[in-house]
Amino acid sequence: MPQIHVDFHEQSYTSPYYFAPAAKPFHEDITPWQREFQTTVGTFNAKRFDANNWLYFTKERFDLFYPSYGDTYPTYNGAIGMTFEQGGIRGGLGVTLPDGDTLTLKKRISHHVATSFGTLEAANQNAEKLVSEFVKFYEKGKTNPAGPYKSFVIKTKGDESKVRQFSQFLDKNGFQYGIAGKDMLASGFSFSSDKTEGFKIEAEDLVLNLYQPRSTYLRILLDPKPMLEDSLTYDITSWSLLYAYGLKAYGLKDKLTPVAPKASTETYVNSAIAKPYAYLAAWKSFDDMRFLAGLLKQGVKVRASETAFESNGQSYQPGTLVITRASNERLGDKFDQIVKATSEEFKVKVNGVASGWASKGSDFGSSNVFFLKAPKVAIVGGEGTASTGFGEVWHFFERQINYPATVLGSEYFNNIDLRQFDVLILPSGSYSKNLGDRGIENIRNFAKAGGKVIAIESAVDFLSGKPDFDIVHKEEAKKKENQENLGKYEDREREEISEDTQGCVYRITLDNTHPLAFGYDKSYLGLILSTSDYQFLKSGWNVGISKEKDLVAGFAGKKAQEKLKNSLFFGVQDLGKGEVVYLVNNPIFRGFWQNGKLLFGNAVFMVGN
Repeated sequence: MPQIHVDFHEQSYTSPYYFAPAAKPFHEDITPWQREFQTTVGTFNAKRFDANNWLYFTKERFDLFYPSYGDTYPTYNGAIGMTFEQGGIRGGLGVTLPDGDTLTLKKRISHHVATSFGTLEAANQNAEKLVSEFVKFYEKGKTNPAGPYKSFVIKTKGDESKVRQFSQFLDKNGFQYGIAGKDMLASGFSFSSDKTEGFKIEAEDLVLNLYQPRSTYLRILLDPKPMLEDSLTYDITSWSLLYAYGLKAYGLKDKLTPVAPKASTETYVNSAIAKPYAYLAAWKSFDDMRFLAGLLKQGVKVRASETAFESNGQSYQPGTLVITRASNERLGDKFDQIVKATSEEFKVKVNGVASGWASKGSDFGSSNVFFLKAPKVAIVGGEGTASTGFGEVWHFFERQINYPATVLGSEYFNNIDLRQFDVLILPSGSYSKNLGDRGIENIRNFAKAGGKVIAIESAVDFLSGKPDFDIVHKEEAKKKENQENLGKYEDREREEISEDTQGCVYRITLDNTHPLAFGYDKSYLGLILSTSDYQFLKSGWNVGISKEKDLVAGFAGKKAQEKLKNSLFFGVQDLGKGEVVYLVNNPIFRGFWQNGKLLFGNAVFMVGN
């Protein structure tokens, strides 16, 4: 692990060079020494730039808060992490600047070389202090960790798959954890209810305490409410992985010492008979969706229950996968082999039952147990789509669930026969130029003929207000006449962010009886990235909505919070024989908001069947 780490970066060619010290907000756990040495490095680099009469700026725009930057990750692991930004995007070998000067590739290289040696010089003159503070950083983590919570408890029962995914993340990052080892009573901050409450710790619950070398980074990743010293930030302001993974977790002020978990002897197929009438699998996690995708790719016919039911003395919730031998008889003995092997692969428990009779709820032949077609999926890409938005969707299919999807370029979209697909996904983007009115018509006809359209984030705006699409913005409040405008020009940026959300966490109320919300409780913690103001659907299903005071963590401006009241986040509209799914909130943002992936999977596999 380095004592100094620099992310040499590139920004717009119109901007002068940027180097440390960083802008506020600094995360509160950044040590005084780390803050101080940012300035030290800045003075060394300033001397070199001053000597050459080169323009530069510091302490602006690039903060040290969100833990996924190229400078904060090393900072939260004890280093002096810094970002250096050289103007040059689209600059080529040389480009004319607004002031008439020419920025050449040679100059850009010279600037990075200068800050490299300036940083090395600062390190050389402070080498002993750099090493001693680095050691102190890790020693403090083991003996006196920062933050109000010294331990975290993650409830395991019923959420084994989510906890297993989270444990894999902990393993990859070298964090120390274990299980409680015994039952006990405790009191702590509930990540679910957002308040302190008493609860029971059970022996198999996952336990982390912060008395470990990488304590600071672990605490920052789990912190439910990071303290924000300045609301002007470069990126999101809330990210707790306990929210992101959808875990039932508690923060405790006391130190709990975990014990090593027992070696797993878990079996995933529970069946007292060799050839069950059907296999049943819960629908609660991302692994359950990967299990479904794996079965569909192998030609297994799968059903899902629209309502709760009871079979063989066990209760099952809506969304439960019902994999009957009927419809799969053509597979012969391979049917059982495929189900068992796929359940083992994705570590999904399946129960074999001898009868299609439900002691409560619908029997397996009921219309309430609907057939899940293996959908042929198309994703719009190319010009107009946001590269990150498209990448999130493509990566989801290509790498996360390994399910086939076809990419349709926006430049030739209107020439494609969409009838060969079942699902059409519009990632976030601006489609008016490339798809235009003809694209709207093609999308409308695709849905009316039985297709399913999934629009994400700004793609929703492309459909908003168009004929047959029941998604519209809320009416703007009438502005008061002769309203005085006495704002200061210097405060213009802060005035603007009062209408913005900075990647905050909202409690979204769900209608979990709808297939889009199968597998969820009656609310969902979503990462809100924009101040959407869509009104509730008049002729569709308002599956996910905000109410009055739903901000849980992170920053949202006062005006933004007003706009977000009583707004639509997730909705489904029937259109002809098909459906349109509106995902105003992006549930798969950057691939790290794990708890949203099942909802996106519901849109693809569950809705409309």
